[in-house]
Formats: sequence, structure tokens, C-alpha cells
Amino acid sequence: MRIRRLVSVGWVVAFVLALALPAFAKGAHQVTLTADGQRVTYSGQGEPNTNTTLSNFAGSVQLFDSISEGGNRVAEPTGDLGPQITAEWMFMGPIGDIPLAQALYPFAAGGPVGHIPAGQMLWDEEIEEAWFPLTDDLTTAFASVGFDLTLLDPATAQSEQTTSPPESPVSTLWLVGMLTATAVSAVGARSSIMRRRNQRMA
Repeated sequence: MRIRRLVSVGWVVAFVLALALPAFAKGAHQVTLTADGQRVTYSGQGEPNTNTTLSNFAGSVQLFDSISEGGNRVAEPTGDLGPQITAEWMFMGPIGDIPLAQALYPFAAGGPVGHIPAGQMLWDEEIEEAWFPLTDDLTTAFASVGFDLTLLDPATAQSEQTTSPPESPVSTLWLVGMLTATAVSAVGARSSIMRRRNQRMA
């Protein structure tokens, strides 16, 4: 009887935990951002609408909206997407962390967009592939978790390429020296010619 009672209690506890787990594990607790040599990992409390750093960042990149069936969607962009940032989120699962990846394009020609690749599972549910819009405060949002978005800005990179580098002081001094030496040589040669001419006339 005692064993049966313990088994029954165990099943009840397991059932309660199974019901409570999805509610407990709604938010992510970590995100890793990777792009063009930058790799930043930020951990924190990511429950929706909790006004924490991670929760606010998740809202900026539309994490919760992107995995919701009724979330805001856009058509797959046809223009230039610009640099891609891979965001790998970690959610709490029943026996360990569950990863979920987003592809973020903050400099897309048609406006900032994100993409959820197909084939990902979250809490035993398959996440549908989707394209979704991002918010406009991305520079501040990324900076809050330690990622410098300005390093990926194509406009900044283009500006650096078209700006002429400052002239080297060494090359300037070399040029002045060469011109001075040439002038001195010319004066010396002229003086020598005049000296010879005067000697012939004498």
C-alpha cells in the first residue's frame, strides 16, 4: 500500500510539473549574437513584458511575436538584406536548454527584418518559418546587451572607403627634401656654367 501511495504521489507531482513547465519557461534566459567577428553572449531574465534588459531586447527583435502563430508577418524580402546577425536564444526545457535561432537583418533595404528558419522545435512544438519586421530602436537595443551594431552599418563602411587617408608626414618631408635638393643642384649647375663662361671671356 505504501509503495502504491508513493507511486501515485509521484505521478501527481510529475503531472503538476508538466503543466507548470510551459508557463514557467515562456521566456529565454540567454542570447548569443554572432556577426562579422563579433560574438556576444548575454544572460538574464527574459520573460515577456518584465522590463528587464533581456526581455526588452527580445521585444526589439520580436522574439515572442516571431514564434507566435498570430504574430506580425511580412513577405520574404527581395532586396539587399545587408549583414546578417545570428541570434541563438536559450529557453528552459524539461531536461535542459532548448535553442532557438533567429536571423536578423537590421540594415535590409526595405527596412529591418528578421527570419525564423523552419524545422526548429520549442516545447515539443515545431516553429513555423516566418519573416517579421524589427523595431526601429535597434542600435540602442543591441548596445544594451553589449553588441556594437554600428560596426556592421554599410553606410559607415562606405564612408570609410571613400574618405582619402591623411597624407603621411614622412612622404611629405621626403618630397620637400627632393625638391630642395633639385633646386640646389640646379643653382649649383648654373653657377658652374656662368663661372666657365666668364673664364672664357677673360
